[in-house]
Amino acid sequence: MAPYFSGELLYGDDFTPQEIQCWYDDEAEGYAQLEEGRRAKEKYAFHALNGHYGFKHLSSRQHRRILGLGSASGEELRPVLPGASRVVIVEPSDAFVRQEIDGVPVTYIKPRPDGVLPFEDGSFDLVTCFSTLHHIPNVTAVVREVSRCMSKGGQMLLREPVTSMGDWRAPRKGLTKHERGIPQAILQRVVLEAGLAINRERVCMFSVIGMLSPLLGIAPYNSRFMVQVDRVLCAMSRWNMRYHRETFWQKLAPWSAFLVLEKR
Repeated sequence: MAPYFSGELLYGDDFTPQEIQCWYDDEAEGYAQLEEGRRAKEKYAFHALNGHYGFKHLSSRQHRRILGLGSASGEELRPVLPGASRVVIVEPSDAFVRQEIDGVPVTYIKPRPDGVLPFEDGSFDLVTCFSTLHHIPNVTAVVREVSRCMSKGGQMLLREPVTSMGDWRAPRKGLTKHERGIPQAILQRVVLEAGLAINRERVCMFSVIGMLSPLLGIAPYNSRFMVQVDRVLCAMSRWNMRYHRETFWQKLAPWSAFLVLEKR
């Protein structure tokens, strides 16, 4: 397991089809069954974060065809719904399914274990993928397929944890069975090899803020002020980043990376 915990390799990305199927079966309702998943159905907690690092950096072109990868109830899509003509959400759980968001019809499809999407090349102008890929074993195959479905000049907003999230071989409180973060260097390589250019990349989500928010009963990443506090803390502690963090001091660093991508 050493190459996986060091961040040299991504655990799950080299699984056999049978191993991938077992992973998908375990994860299908995993997030929905967590307390975090139940809260997500009530109020989305990352609007300010997504706006600061993602939505405000999109091009001025209209995004009429939108794909949300693992977007649950679709709350993350609200900033780009005006003018949308087609909204599709890829989501394994039936717990989040709805017919429309702000009057815009939504189509739900379930993901396939092999990552193949039932869409023609160039079907979408915008893709959002917020903390979804780390639930998936075959990340490289899924990103390649998403890229295929994007139009030329289409954009993708991608946010993922870039820490191991602990030892995934044992149960972890508040996490599903298999989820693990994606090493930042591997995440960069995967999107570039899929034909996506990185227009912007920032680290975010300082670990202590995430630890304190449940205790304080707040949603810090719905606050523009707290997002700025987080930005400063992440800039100050970026030097301490590593993939597998075992001590408290190692955890004092950014938790996630946020990428603005474009199909060239």
